[in-house]
Amino acid sequence: MTKLLSLLVLAMMAAHLIRPLGLPGLKRRKDVWKIAVAAFALISLTVLASHGTASALGQHEGQDVVGPGPVSGLGSVEAVAREARDRIDDRQARGGDGAALGT
Repeated sequence: MTKLLSLLVLAMMAAHLIRPLGLPGLKRRKDVWKIAVAAFALISLTVLASHGTASALGQHEGQDVVGPGPVSGLGSVEAVAREARDRIDDRQARGGDGAALGT
């Protein structure tokens, strides 16, 4: 959503530089900074709203908002690193060098 909003704002800014939009407060070409400030506020609200849904879903601090972690459903970075170290140790115990995690 923020990418779409960013592209829309960039298009509005370019259009305003070519020909002012004529909206209240945007009568001159040099008023393009106002669009940038409004865009920053809107994107900030979008990010705040999307990250604010974690508490509404009952998730607590330290849990992943988007879903399970990439390795085995573990949410924190430390747990993912621990899982990777365990896989390397297992491969080394079986006689492999443990360099290739994905195989």
